[in-house]
Amino acid sequence: MFKLVQSDKEIKRVRAFCANGFFGARINTTIAAYGTDDRFVRTWYAENDNKITAAVQLTQTAAVIQCTSDADFDSLTVLLQFAGAKTVTGEKECMKKLGLPLHRQGVLMSAASLPALQKTAENADSEQLARLHPVLFGETARNENPTDFAAWFADVSHRTRHGLSEYFAIFENGKAVSCAGTLYSNAQYGCIGAVATLPDYRKRGFGRDCTLTAAHSVLANGQTPCLACADNGIQKWYETMGFAICGAWAESEF
Repeated sequence: MFKLVQSDKEIKRVRAFCANGFFGARINTTIAAYGTDDRFVRTWYAENDNKITAAVQLTQTAAVIQCTSDADFDSLTVLLQFAGAKTVTGEKECMKKLGLPLHRQGVLMSAASLPALQKTAENADSEQLARLHPVLFGETARNENPTDFAAWFADVSHRTRHGLSEYFAIFENGKAVSCAGTLYSNAQYGCIGAVATLPDYRKRGFGRDCTLTAAHSVLANGQTPCLACADNGIQKWYETMGFAICGAWAESEF
């Protein structure tokens, strides 16, 4: 049976369970950021013989799972449907045991060592974060979807302010043209994402500089840089920076 995480003791146990793994880092960081009181984020766990076997986190309608091989996957599927999940993402072996069609999939990559930085990207402060939005979502997205921008900015500001995320960017004439960030972390991994460059500024090494700056920051914190890579050919680009496949992920839709 899955239980909703509510008490400080439960938070501590679930975060310990999520101390390793890419999706463990996602769950760990979101609990650290929002606890159990946020109406848009809920976390459940299941246990067997007083050992946690699964953690599930739902942010609005998107679920993330971290499971052991002996988790109750039938109960997990029922929970996800009852909670209103529209998508669920996790390590591929766990996702296959849910018995749902895999909608998207890719690989997890990590780097034990990194090439030296040729150019260091700038650590984006609270005043600069809003300037990253056009790089990630398009230069007209803020005006077209002001509510989405407000939600995104509130989240990244909150995580950055509390030291849970870190963003790096390259600016030209005050305009952000490329960025990358450390979005999630646990004892094992610092998970890199939000890697993007404006179309007119590509092929100039900016994305590499931002990604490597984030990765070097992760290593300096005593963690291993890790990222989720889609099956679209981008894997080879990350391999040039020292990343290698360490697992696989998949996503299903209900």
